[in-house]
Amino acid sequence: MVAQLPEGWSMDLGDGDYQFDTENNGQTEVFWRGGRTVRVTAMRVVNTDGGPVGQRDLLTTLATGKEEGAERVELERDHLRGWAEIGLEEEDGSMFWRLHGCCAMDGRVCIVGISFEDPDDRKWAISTWQTLYRPLDS
Repeated sequence: MVAQLPEGWSMDLGDGDYQFDTENNGQTEVFWRGGRTVRVTAMRVVNTDGGPVGQRDLLTTLATGKEEGAERVELERDHLRGWAEIGLEEEDGSMFWRLHGCCAMDGRVCIVGISFEDPDDRKWAISTWQTLYRPLDS
């Protein structure tokens, strides 16, 4: 299933039917199926003079210090650059895996969180995140 996301982004979630909802007053799209959940927030980012914020500045601003034990994955495809970290997390007493990453081009950024319960879904999470795409503005 290829999800058409806000601001012209898309992502291939793989086979199967996903449930869909929004969070954060519609700013975050959420897809889930079984023990997998994908959250996506996309936005246009401009500087004080109205011009697009550069890709490098966006990625630097969003970069977090590498979490202890987290695996870092880079993305370079066409005009897009990004990074993601995968690690084991705990929330409300439950343990699960989470890929948290972002992908950017000049003036545009997409932030992705992919949560999964089965460690065998790690490959799916990485390959799903790597399908994130947005064409250049024409």
